[in-house]
Amino acid sequence: MYAAPGSINGVPVQFLIDTGATQVAMNKNEARRLRIDYARTGIAAAVHTASGITRSYQVTLREVRVGDIVLAAVPASIVDGDFPKQLLLGNPFLNRIEMRRDGAMMELRKK
Repeated sequence: MYAAPGSINGVPVQFLIDTGATQVAMNKNEARRLRIDYARTGIAAAVHTASGITRSYQVTLREVRVGDIVLAAVPASIVDGDFPKQLLLGNPFLNRIEMRRDGAMMELRKK
């Protein structure tokens, strides 16, 4: 697992880089801290998690930054619960950049 500091909509966050995550995903408490009004602006959906099916909200993040990489309009999922415990940086972001692993280091670069 790799971690990276970054920001969402200008607010600092710590990402867990998850190449298997189909979404940029966070729990409702992290969304509130980031001032994302997911219940009003998001589209309600159900997601399958390790603990079963739960409600989530699909939103679009205005800006996601990791290092000097800044991407706009990144789809994300807000889980209406306490999981995931860490903010997951998944494929909606990762598919738009280049990744290279070298042992214990992962390098992210803008395409």
